[in-house]
Amino acid sequence: MHTPPEWYASLSELTCGPLANIVHPTDHVAGLVCFVASAPEIPMPDQWLPWSLAVHGQLPDQTQADALADVLMKGLQQQLAAMRSGDPLLPGGYECPAIDQADAPVSLWLTGGLAAHKQLENTWQHAWQRMQHKDPHKAPDAAKTLKHCLRLFSTFANVPLAVAQAREAGNQQLVTALPSIFNGLEPALQAYVSLAGQLSGYLPNQFETFVQD
Repeated sequence: MHTPPEWYASLSELTCGPLANIVHPTDHVAGLVCFVASAPEIPMPDQWLPWSLAVHGQLPDQTQADALADVLMKGLQQQLAAMRSGDPLLPGGYECPAIDQADAPVSLWLTGGLAAHKQLENTWQHAWQRMQHKDPHKAPDAAKTLKHCLRLFSTFANVPLAVAQAREAGNQQLVTALPSIFNGLEPALQAYVSLAGQLSGYLPNQFETFVQD
C-alpha cells in the first residue's frame, strides 16, 4: 500500500488538536473526502464540508473554520489527482481488522466514506435514472457492481457486526476468509470510482460547474 497523502498530516493536526472534540477522527474525515471526490457529481464545498463535523453547528471561530476548509479542499484536490492518475485509493498502512475490532483505522475510513455516500444518494440516483433512460442495457451490470462495492465497504466498516450477522446466517467461513476478502477492498474502491465516472457522463457539465463556482 502507498504512503498516506501529505494532506493527512495537516488534517491530523486539526482532528487531534484544537478540533479533537468537534471534527470526526482523521481516518473518518479522510474516507469522507475520498467518497465525495468519487461522486458522480461533486457537491459544492458549503454542502459537504460540514459533514466532517462530529458536533453539529458552527466551529468555535472563523480561523478554525477556514483552516479546516483549507485542509479539506486540498485533500479533495489531491484525491481527484490520485484518481486521475489511477493511484491506489486505500491509505497506506491499513490492515484487515480483527473480528472484535470496531474502530480500526480502515473501519473509520470506510465509515466516513459510507456516510458521504449516504449524503449523496440523491446524486447517485439522479445519475442512475439518466443512465437507465439513455442506456438501460448497462443498468444490470452497474447495479451489480455498486451492490458488491457497498457490501464490501460495509463489511469492513464494522467487522464485528458483519461477523455476527454472518454467524446468524450460518456463514462460518467469513472469519477465516476476511484477510483474503480484505485484499479485494482496493479493487472495489477502483470499481466504485469507475462506476461513478461512468454515471457522471450522464450528468451535464458537472465538473465545469464545480470549477466555475
